[in-house]
Amino acid sequence: MTEGAVTKKRKFPLFWASMACAVLALAVCCALPLWQCLVLTNLNNGQIRFAAPIADEEVFSVSFTHSVNKSDVEEFYQVREDAIFVTALHYSSFGAGMPQDPREEGATSVRWEDGKIIAEGYDLEIERLVFNVARIADIILHYRGQSIHLDQIDAPGEPLHFQIKRCSLFRMFSFSICREAKAG
Repeated sequence: MTEGAVTKKRKFPLFWASMACAVLALAVCCALPLWQCLVLTNLNNGQIRFAAPIADEEVFSVSFTHSVNKSDVEEFYQVREDAIFVTALHYSSFGAGMPQDPREEGATSVRWEDGKIIAEGYDLEIERLVFNVARIADIILHYRGQSIHLDQIDAPGEPLHFQIKRCSLFRMFSFSICREAKAG
């Protein structure tokens, strides 16, 4: 056997061993919970119903029809580290469950714009953010230009807990595929 043939035989297994190590490293990176995510968990059964990456200081909102005064409401939230803070509230009608004077509840700016009350400047950490899925209220998560109706990710009546958690790429990718399949 020539020296060149021996060298080629040694390089071939080394290549496959290197590829196996690279694939293993990629699998580990995809499985480790390294990325900050917005996670919606069903409180009744503990199942994660939605997970997507979210950056520190990023804003998302939730809109719905108020159950008592039947007006449109949109609440704005900001992520700070592993916490959710309410920062603004837009609503079109005073009434039960809606602030009469948002400044008393922490808003620093209140104005009337396009028929809505815009209350901004809140800086309130939300310890437990839960929305009960409802078709009548049409609760919608507004996230990175997408409008995600909560009744499309869980059944009406189910409580969804919004949290900031660490997720793996695998979990985020699997929820992305599920959302696309349901939308299509």
